[in-house]
Amino acid sequence: MSRLKPQLGLFQGIALLATTMLGTGIFVVPAITAEQTGSVSLLAWGVLLVLTLPIAFTFAALGKKDPHAGGVPHIVGKALGRSSERLTAFLFFTILPVGMPASLVIGSDFIQALIPLSAWQNLLLQLAMLAAMFVLGLIGAKASGQLQVLIAALIIALIGALWITIAPKGIDFQIQPLHHVSSLTDALGLMFWCVIGIEAFSHMGEEFRRPERDFPLALIIGTLVTLLIYWAASVLVLKDLPLLVGAPSSASLGKMATIHLGPLTGTLVTVLGFLACFASTNVYVQGYARLLWSMADEGKLPQFLAKLNHNKVPVVSLIAISILSLIVTVGAWALGLKLSQLLLYTNGNFIVIYLLAMIAGVILLKGLQRYVALGAAVITLLFSYSLGHSMSYVIYLSIGFLLAVKLWQLFKHLGQNASRQNN
Repeated sequence: MSRLKPQLGLFQGIALLATTMLGTGIFVVPAITAEQTGSVSLLAWGVLLVLTLPIAFTFAALGKKDPHAGGVPHIVGKALGRSSERLTAFLFFTILPVGMPASLVIGSDFIQALIPLSAWQNLLLQLAMLAAMFVLGLIGAKASGQLQVLIAALIIALIGALWITIAPKGIDFQIQPLHHVSSLTDALGLMFWCVIGIEAFSHMGEEFRRPERDFPLALIIGTLVTLLIYWAASVLVLKDLPLLVGAPSSASLGKMATIHLGPLTGTLVTVLGFLACFASTNVYVQGYARLLWSMADEGKLPQFLAKLNHNKVPVVSLIAISILSLIVTVGAWALGLKLSQLLLYTNGNFIVIYLLAMIAGVILLKGLQRYVALGAAVITLLFSYSLGHSMSYVIYLSIGFLLAVKLWQLFKHLGQNASRQNN
């Protein structure tokens, strides 16, 4: 029996995942990869789909086997033990100091493109976004699902409208042969940002009305739909690339909409970019709250974090995550941290989390699913290689956490010995 209120259906699940994976990526990544790798990016999207499907299948198989609000840490804990579960949960929470400010800055940049904001106004906008996520979280997952169904539909409608307008003119850019594998790997390294979201979705398994059927279907269909949308957007960007010279990557779809569909549509696309960023960040806030609640509900964290409201929403955990998000957002704003480095460090954490989940899949799954999980683990290692020195953040954090745990166990053991001697 589900501990949380089952209120998500198949289409809401697909929209939740699709909007999370699209996020701000649909407004940024196709333009960046087109600028840096040209038409090779179209091949890279196909390769990314092939590489991502084993990961998605593994998450789907694990979610079907045990739908649980604890998400990846719970899965890793079942496979590798409590210490690994704690490490995975720790890595999830250490994404917050770098990932949350990055997401909110990207979201506020869309509004900045429409309305010039001072530094203080920018911070207030980011805090208002956090407050709105908190209110949505109190209502329950169904409200988030309905919001994201709307946003996903609008993004698909935008790409569809641009495709209908631009595609009939024919392909007038040159299809470049793949001369160097490095250009493909460079594109894949940039595109990994678009895969992030699958692991956050894994926390929502208990809130599906029919998790054994709808959760894996939503995960796999959502992944396929999302990467198809990315590919379609890349084709359009390549066609209009000469017209986009000098424009920021985040403004590419907005500028294309202005050129082909009019200034008003361009403005609406910028607003849509903000909403997509808000929606994807909202899924992470809700996912973090459910992770915290699940661990408390199972006695792994203080019991007060396990309190639910009348909607069966983990209200105390949501408050805790919201307060922590507020602190790191204000801190990042005060320190003036650069967005690019925040994103790279975030990717490094996700790579290790995905790797641990795939290893758990190798242990927990059977038959063909186990071999798929093994292949997914190898693929995740390849992605970690592409990040290079940006993996340092997660490596140092992991070493520090493991050392802290060992020291705590040592002091605890010494304290117990001293107590016995005194008695």
